[in-house]
Amino acid sequence: MSSHSHPTIVLDNGGYTVKAGVVRNKRPVYPTPKVIQNAVIRSQGDNKTYLGHEFENCVDYSALHYRRPFDRGFIVDWDAQKAIWDGLFSEDMFNVDTTTASLLITEPYFNLPKAQEVYDQFVFEEYEFQAYHRATPASFIQYGTLFGRPRPDCSVIVDCGFSFTHVVPILRKDIQWSSIIRIDTGGKLLTNHLKEVTSLRQWDMLDQTYIVNEVKEACCYVSTAYQRDLDLCKSFKRTPLESPLIHRYVLPDLTKEKTGCVLTANDGPPEKEDAQILLMHHERFQTPELLFRPSDIGLDQAGIAESIARSISKQPEELQEMFWANIGVIGGSTEFPGFKERLMNELVSLAPMGCEVIVWASDTPTLEAFNSLQILAGSPSTLAPLLLTREQYLEHGSSSPPLAHTYWPDWKQIAASNDSNSAETMRVQAEEEEKERRKLLGVREDGKRTVGRPRKVPLTEDEIRQRELERERKEREKERRKDKEARKPSGSLKKGKRPVGRPRIHPLPSETPERPSVSVAASTSGKRGVGRPRKNPPPVEESPTAVVKRGVGRPRKNPPPDEGPKWAPVVIPVGKAGKHSEDEDEEDADLSVSRKRPRIRMKRKKPVNEDGMDVDT
Repeated sequence: MSSHSHPTIVLDNGGYTVKAGVVRNKRPVYPTPKVIQNAVIRSQGDNKTYLGHEFENCVDYSALHYRRPFDRGFIVDWDAQKAIWDGLFSEDMFNVDTTTASLLITEPYFNLPKAQEVYDQFVFEEYEFQAYHRATPASFIQYGTLFGRPRPDCSVIVDCGFSFTHVVPILRKDIQWSSIIRIDTGGKLLTNHLKEVTSLRQWDMLDQTYIVNEVKEACCYVSTAYQRDLDLCKSFKRTPLESPLIHRYVLPDLTKEKTGCVLTANDGPPEKEDAQILLMHHERFQTPELLFRPSDIGLDQAGIAESIARSISKQPEELQEMFWANIGVIGGSTEFPGFKERLMNELVSLAPMGCEVIVWASDTPTLEAFNSLQILAGSPSTLAPLLLTREQYLEHGSSSPPLAHTYWPDWKQIAASNDSNSAETMRVQAEEEEKERRKLLGVREDGKRTVGRPRKVPLTEDEIRQRELERERKEREKERRKDKEARKPSGSLKKGKRPVGRPRIHPLPSETPERPSVSVAASTSGKRGVGRPRKNPPPVEESPTAVVKRGVGRPRKNPPPDEGPKWAPVVIPVGKAGKHSEDEDEEDADLSVSRKRPRIRMKRKKPVNEDGMDVDT
């Protein structure tokens, strides 16, 4: 489908604004592109909702609420995006019949395949375009005039967009996806940071996103000597109005005026006496500084210069010099004064010795991608191979050849394709990965599983020696435990049960007879007492010549002085408990005095008489 027979709509669909135009007969229909807000905006002042192209009709710009289709660089609200596109194609804007037109549109970097399929469905099923082509903004730069003529084969595009900043190396018109570096700083982050700083120090601007964005674009700049400017601001800390870096932004009333005005240090007071003034001192250069030093707000990422050097270092060494000589910058965040000079100074210090560094910048970096799209749309011979027709989509879907290359492939496959023999390299790599997987799973070459799972990393000599020492220590401990169990005496078992408690240290010999039980002393009347012995036995009259015989127990330390034979313990023959002969009664009566008194309890349950008998009996 030729582009000269039907109009071609050019759409640079960014996160902040949409740059749109129409090309017919190889020429743009409109001399300047239509730049509209890519958002559905609601004003709390007049309580109305405006689409992107209707925002110019807004009367009250105070407290605007934005509903953007893009969030963190990707389209997440397709209903809002469709409403904005409907306004572009309507009679109020282009008045184009989409069923007879073609479309060129930009898409985000690393766009998800599912999101790309939604793009295709909207284009062919919702709007029924005849043909279309989508790609990233960096892919269209090679058709523009950023690098002049002839166009280089090796280049690096720095795209500072609304949500992110991407460093994109291009080799022979192909994006090197594995070398792209994304920085999480963009125009949205700078606006929000400035909004928080001004709200903390001066006016409450948290709800005034539109005004703060205007202040950022009018007052901020990139410092080529950051420390010098910071020291200069500190010297005028007490009198900031006398500082040469001070800018006074006169806030608009938002009903009659949409934007304010800037007053420098040489200008006089504002025309209105009751005008509200926002002072911009060190905030002017500290806000764009986040592009070069994201770590100032806690982002663990490198700046733009370091990211460019890292991306070029991933390219072949023989081509790196060509990449350093062709660095192009696009995007709205590159419009700050001093951006190109600061980037150039940092890249020179990072580039290899003898390598020429050239930074290419456009006068309108925000429209550079749109201008490249417009040039491509005016060249039917170049555009025709890239277009996907509606018939091809209905037959093959999103997997049609013109769109197959727009899906960014896997990084591993790209790294392998850079080799001279990519197919063989991928095959060998796949075999090695399969062997490693089978080894980790414990599967041998014959298909049988090994016992246990082998180690992923072999042991070192120190680890092997340490394990041997640990194994020997455990064996010695085991032998010591066995010896201890062998020397340990075993207790007596009853009916196969384990001995209760700790066994005796010196067990009794097995032939030891049972200990004789001590007989109860007889009463004075010759009768045997029944029950417990008497508490206070009657006194026994002893003859002066009678020899006191020592009972069983420990002998006296100081025996009584007696001229008779030496004292010796008397062995009392004891028979069965409770049975004595008549000859032993008298001897037992004599020995009852010398025997050790039994242990007597203090409390008794029943009263006893003098003979030790229970009263009841």
